[in-house]
Amino acid sequence: MAAMQKMARAGETHPDIRRWAVGVVRGVTPKDYLSEVAALYYAVCRQIRYTKDPAHTELVNHPAVTLQQAAGDCDDQADLIRAGMGAMRGSTRAALGAAMGAVGHQVQFTAVGFRERGGPDPYSHVFLRFRDPATGEWAIADPVAGPRTRQMVGKIKTLKGVDV
Repeated sequence: MAAMQKMARAGETHPDIRRWAVGVVRGVTPKDYLSEVAALYYAVCRQIRYTKDPAHTELVNHPAVTLQQAAGDCDDQADLIRAGMGAMRGSTRAALGAAMGAVGHQVQFTAVGFRERGGPDPYSHVFLRFRDPATGEWAIADPVAGPRTRQMVGKIKTLKGVDV
């Protein structure tokens, strides 16, 4: 997930990511940060086709590449959402938490696995999640699972979150 963090941070300052994020949130009431995150999530759902990496290869694309290709796997989509969030508000975790009061103080890339622990890598999927301050619960922004997020969460056997 270190590569994802690096790519998301690099994407925050990319002019194409900033232009995309500003366009996505254009109709959102200013300072309605939760709605901005929702708008970025739904834009990725609509605009980025889930496409697996080549066989036996794990690519972590720069968010601008994902945006330009309009395709990417789970890590690429999570990076694009996170880069869009950062492009709107700055890169540090503290800035994300404080400036996005409605979104909460924790934002994480979350790797999950659906098999019992074992083998070299028990994790097979990644998404972005954030803590909702109103409920204290984690809210999941996973364009790959989309409307099946609740069912996906029920199947998780292993989970690892890394603050971004």
